[in-house]
Amino acid sequence: MRLAVIGPGAIGCLFAARFVRAGYETWLLDKEPSRAAVLLRDGISVASAGEAAWSVQVKATSDAHAIPEPDFICLCVKSYDTASAIQHAAELMSGKPVVSLQNGIGNLDEVMWLVPDALPICAATGQGAIVESVGKITHTGFGDTRIAPFAAFAAPAAQQFGELLRTAGFEVQMHNNAASVLWGKLVVNAALNPASAIWRLKNGEVPTHAGAGPAAKAAAHETMETAQRLGIDLSFRDPWKVLCEVCEATNGNRSSMYEDVLHRRRTEIDAINGAVVSAARNVGLDVPANKDFVRRIRELEAGYRAS
Repeated sequence: MRLAVIGPGAIGCLFAARFVRAGYETWLLDKEPSRAAVLLRDGISVASAGEAAWSVQVKATSDAHAIPEPDFICLCVKSYDTASAIQHAAELMSGKPVVSLQNGIGNLDEVMWLVPDALPICAATGQGAIVESVGKITHTGFGDTRIAPFAAFAAPAAQQFGELLRTAGFEVQMHNNAASVLWGKLVVNAALNPASAIWRLKNGEVPTHAGAGPAAKAAAHETMETAQRLGIDLSFRDPWKVLCEVCEATNGNRSSMYEDVLHRRRTEIDAINGAVVSAARNVGLDVPANKDFVRRIRELEAGYRAS
C-alpha cells in the first residue's frame, strides 16, 4: 500500500507519521523544496501526553513526478491552496482516491472540477496537532475521523480508506452522507476556530470564556440552521453540546486559525465562516455571529499584513 500526503502541516505530518508506523509506504509532498529536504533528512517526530515521543523516516519531496503511483492521496493543504495543490499533483490523482482532510467546504468540488476521474472522499477528523517546527509535532487531540464518499462511485474506496485508518490506529466512523459530515465539521470549525484566534485561547478554554463562549455558541447555532435550511440532516441536534465535547477532547490544542494568527499567516476564514455567510445568504438567512467573525479575523489579517 502506497500513500501520498499533500501538505506537511500538523494534520499532514500526523497522518503521514501514523501511516509509516503502520507499515505503509508513505510520501509527503511539499510545495517548498527546502522544507521537503528537512523532512526527508530528519523525518517526523510526534510527541503527545501519556505516550513516549516517537519518530519515523518519511519519503518527502517537492516534485510530484518523483512519487510512484499511489493507492490513496490525502489532501492536507490549506483550503486556499487546494486548487494549486491539485494542479501540482493532478497526474497522481487521476483515477485515484483523493481524501480531503481539510477545513471548510468546497475542497472536493475543486478536486472533481480539476481531476474529473478522481475518487473523492471526505474525512472530517477530530485529531488535533500543533507544529512546533519542521517535522516536529505535538499530538493534542484524539477524536474520531468521520469518512464518507463525496460521490457514490467512491464508496468502495472510502470503505477501504476507513480500514486503512483503523490499521494506523485511528478511531473511524463511516458515513454515507458527505454533506452531513462536512457541515457537521463546519458547525464546530465556524465556532471554535475564529473564537480561539480572536481571544487567543486553547480549545478547552473557549466554552467558558466570557467573550468567546457566547460568540462561538451563536456561530454554531447559525451554522446548524444554515445546514438545515439547505436540507442537510446533521447527525446531532445540539451544536453547543457537540462543540463543548470537541473542546474537551482537544483541550490543549490551539486551533489552526489561532496558529495562523499567532504566526501572522493567512487564515481559512473564507472557506469556513465566509462559506457559512454565503450559503446563508442563498437561503435568506442572516448569520450575524458568523459575519462578525469574518470581519474581525479579516481585521486581524489586515493588521499584521500592514505592519
